[in-house]
Amino acid sequence: MTKQKNKGQVGILVALLVFIAILSVGGVYFWQKYENSQKTPPGPKNTGDLSEEEFNDSGRAKAILDETDLWPIYEDAAAGFSVKYPANVSLAASDTTADLRLTVEATKIDNLDSPMYSQAAALNNQAALALGQYGQDVDWPLNTSKKVASLDNGINAQEFMVLGRFEVCDVVFERRLLFFNHDSQIVITLRGPQAKIVAAMPEFFRTDPQNCFEEKIWDFDRQAEFYQQLSAGQAPADAQEWFDAFDQIVKTIKIN
Repeated sequence: MTKQKNKGQVGILVALLVFIAILSVGGVYFWQKYENSQKTPPGPKNTGDLSEEEFNDSGRAKAILDETDLWPIYEDAAAGFSVKYPANVSLAASDTTADLRLTVEATKIDNLDSPMYSQAAALNNQAALALGQYGQDVDWPLNTSKKVASLDNGINAQEFMVLGRFEVCDVVFERRLLFFNHDSQIVITLRGPQAKIVAAMPEFFRTDPQNCFEEKIWDFDRQAEFYQQLSAGQAPADAQEWFDAFDQIVKTIKIN
């Protein structure tokens, strides 16, 4: 009788312990659920303000450090190229007031009919440039300025400077690039501010009252020196800005 009573007490005790365990587990579960419900859910990441870590890891912010990423772009799908230019350079052909003026001309070789840019000269130069050679002169290039420039996608180009045309009184400041793509001849020209450069570098000019009145004209014996000074980066600001801007523009050319 005593043994049966003890067995009954043990059974009750075991049942009680199981019940307490169930309550404990359930309490922990519901407490955790309650705690989680009180936490503020994470909000969206603010991508508008790049942190130092985002700058270093993503590289997105680093890209805008190249000023050319913000430059206007000129594209010619038919001739298969694009070029960028600084904001202070005018691409409008009719704008004669801007200090720096850019023109971009793409013409099918079959359509060339200018005496200075003939179809025959284009075909000769296309073949020469493909071999890394300068080729035939076009326009009025300063001899010391002529060179072969390497562009994007393995394309070579004639690079040269024009300081005057046709007659002794003419003074211009032009840097030119000529190359071929998709059976087209492309000529990119950057013109500098004539009056400002003449005023800034008077030692390279003279007067010829008999032919040009009091107008400043080139001292032709010093044109090579003029180019060398610019190439060395030692010219006054107005002239150097024009010269350097051309080099920067050429570096942005993409060809497909």
